[in-house]
Amino acid sequence: ELARMHYLDMPLPRKPHLWGFLRKFERLTQGISLKDNAEEQARLDALQLTRVRRRLERLESELPSAQNAYGRVFIEAAQSEGEKLAMDFLFESVFCHNDLLAGNMLYVPEEQRMQFIDFEYGKYNFRGFDIANHFCEYAGFDFDLPKWYPKKETQKHFLQSYVAAIKKSGEGPFAGLADQLEADPTLAKDFYKHCVAWIDKFAIASHFLWGLWSLIQKLYSPIEFDYLDYSRLRLGAISLDGC
Repeated sequence: ELARMHYLDMPLPRKPHLWGFLRKFERLTQGISLKDNAEEQARLDALQLTRVRRRLERLESELPSAQNAYGRVFIEAAQSEGEKLAMDFLFESVFCHNDLLAGNMLYVPEEQRMQFIDFEYGKYNFRGFDIANHFCEYAGFDFDLPKWYPKKETQKHFLQSYVAAIKKSGEGPFAGLADQLEADPTLAKDFYKHCVAWIDKFAIASHFLWGLWSLIQKLYSPIEFDYLDYSRLRLGAISLDGC
């Protein structure tokens, strides 16, 4: 279902929206203060938002963005065919859900398929981000990332099923990818290795996105939920070394 959705032809701008999301959320959290509640302000201060913002600036040079021609610089510097193919695949701008947590997936037993709902954040984006964000959602709202974030072999199995689904659909420039990988096991091994590495990098962007989103919800949402703690869990999954 994810592969099918990614090749929907939607009347939306095709430019990947990742940095639009991130810059919007970063801007909306500028100057955030909870000084009416000393305990909450202390928790907010502990997030080290100044360092978080510096790390976000650095991330823009590490993931496909306008700074590197949306990944073209990385692709041209690839050291192997498998690495280049992985980047071409994951950097493609496709229609993404961008919020694919369990609550937004329904199983339709009559049709034996999944149905996605709640497309509030539906935009064109990097395929790699949508997959990485989905993997992060395995951890749920308690966000026990070490326990639930899929291991490399699980990610590879997911990607194999996804590539097979693209072949079945016959849609897009990667419809022949499954046959290409099946014909060359060495290429396949290298391709999946680099896919997993890039997905783990895109997961950092997911932590930023929902960590900042949670701070915004803390200010404005009427829902009873510890948004500060969720922000702590998401932003705390990002290494701030050197920031």
